[in-house]
Amino acid sequence: MSFLPTLAAVLIILAALARPLCAEVEVPEGFAVETVCEGLDAVVTMDVARDGRIFICEQTGAIRVVKDGRLLDEPFLRIAVDDFWERGVIGVALHPRFPTEPFVYVHYVRREPFPHHVVSRFTANGDRAVAGSELVMIEGEDQSLRTGKYPGAHQGGALRFGADGKLYVPLGEHNVRDPAQSMESIHGKLLRFNADGSIPEDNPFFKTAAGKYRAIYALGLRNPFGLAVQPGTGRMMIADVGQELFEEIDEAAPGANYGWPMAEGLAGNRPEFTKPLFTYNRALGTCISGVVFYNPPKVQFPTEYVGRLIFADFSAGWLRLLDPAQPAESTPFAQRLPNPVDLAVEADGSLLVLVRRTNVHDEHFTPRSGQLLRIRYTAKQAVP
Repeated sequence: MSFLPTLAAVLIILAALARPLCAEVEVPEGFAVETVCEGLDAVVTMDVARDGRIFICEQTGAIRVVKDGRLLDEPFLRIAVDDFWERGVIGVALHPRFPTEPFVYVHYVRREPFPHHVVSRFTANGDRAVAGSELVMIEGEDQSLRTGKYPGAHQGGALRFGADGKLYVPLGEHNVRDPAQSMESIHGKLLRFNADGSIPEDNPFFKTAAGKYRAIYALGLRNPFGLAVQPGTGRMMIADVGQELFEEIDEAAPGANYGWPMAEGLAGNRPEFTKPLFTYNRALGTCISGVVFYNPPKVQFPTEYVGRLIFADFSAGWLRLLDPAQPAESTPFAQRLPNPVDLAVEADGSLLVLVRRTNVHDEHFTPRSGQLLRIRYTAKQAVP
């Protein structure tokens, strides 16, 4: 995610930990913030089941479950991972028909025999994974062969199922830039799989690539941390963390090349690259993270929020709204959130916000500082 630990960031985090969070979060009039659970360890991303359960990734090796408003004591799954910096358990997605189809998909970084990405499917039995049920879908390259300034950085993030029933997997370029353009690396890519772990034959490079590289759906990404699919339309947005100029939101498309490392945001205006849907510069924020569409089965927020893309900035601590039909400008929504990493919308129209409240997993890391918040609309809407 390119969390770069600075003294200012550390002071902000320590100050936030010293006071009640809900009282500090600024939301528009008519909205309220509540704490669902706390004490989470190095949270990264989450997915919400149709039965209301919330599955949360703890980078340090666990998938935790929130059920009936309570964080269960025992994790759904615990995995041995390399959790240095931004490695670890970094993605979770539930089968679109979960729990009828009892499959949970997990993206993590395995330590042995070298640090590398793994995407696996696990079978659920109630609130726990069935022992020995792991089906490995793909294993990535040895990250120790090429390391950038921050080894362990730019791992990517959330898994999501598309409207087509395929699993989409965003991966960062591991802070070494060039793999984002290589068709012999899965780094800096958006991958696409069938739910059974196989690679779809209609993937854009299926006939020209070989082996696991047939899973590549799009390329030229730096650190695609957030991924959102719009109910109804199936539009998919990628939140890609920038380097020095722009944070960007890219619309996923088969075969698209988003230009990294030759282009960042609107820089390097070359016709062969797919332009971002939306960008913002360092005056607004420095680390885009979670994204979600507000299209719930039951609309709770005011009607003008319906169809909006809500996105977060990890470093700036805000949420903003974007109209995908008119994406020139975004508007503020929530402020003073300590390190928001992911967003989700519940069936009743509430917005879930996962906050990490600490930086990368290094010697300065604050354990068990994560919280899950809920933003509700509590005012009555005017009747037309």
